[in-house]
Amino acid sequence: MQELIALLKQEKDIKLLIEQEEMKQTRLEKTFHEQNTTIYKNNSVLQEQIQKKQRLSQQQMIYENANEKYHLKQKQYVQFIISFNLILLILSPMIQIMTQLGMILYIGLALVAILQIPGYFLYLYKENKILKQYNIQELTSNIKEISKVLDEISKKQNDIKTTNKQIEQALLQSKQRLLQLNQALTRIEEQKNNIIFSVEYEETMLPDEKTYQKKISKF
Repeated sequence: MQELIALLKQEKDIKLLIEQEEMKQTRLEKTFHEQNTTIYKNNSVLQEQIQKKQRLSQQQMIYENANEKYHLKQKQYVQFIISFNLILLILSPMIQIMTQLGMILYIGLALVAILQIPGYFLYLYKENKILKQYNIQELTSNIKEISKVLDEISKKQNDIKTTNKQIEQALLQSKQRLLQLNQALTRIEEQKNNIIFSVEYEETMLPDEKTYQKKISKF
């Protein structure tokens, strides 16, 4: 009887441990699910921010290319103007000995030189329009801000993934623990059945033994 009482106490303790372990598993699985949901949401934000950064980077590249072309064209145009004016300067002392055709040619070249001012702005119009379209300081600032956000989200994602690995390990250990507890509970149940069966067997056999003894005494 004492053995049975001890087994019943063990059974009660194990059932309590099983209940606690099942609650622990539920909490871990809930946390794991929430973490995965957070990862999914963060991935969406990451993709959105990456696409935004790509658009801004493309705009920055367009601006930088236009800026490079603008300064290159400026340099080429200045070289052209200097060369052109040098030609006029060389020709100017010869104006007195020039023929009428030469004078007309010289005046034409002078007019061309005067028209260089509007031509200069027309020559740089395309690049200048692009440069005015974008604010390079704002673009650079936004790209830096997005890069910072991406770094923060990536760090959070890595932290969550690390935590998830720990949760998976804890879940595996909890399942193994629960399996061991259920096996222990099964063994206790078998031991209880054996004890109960032994007691019932003894109770069944005892009256027969008494009857047999009575029959012997009569003889």
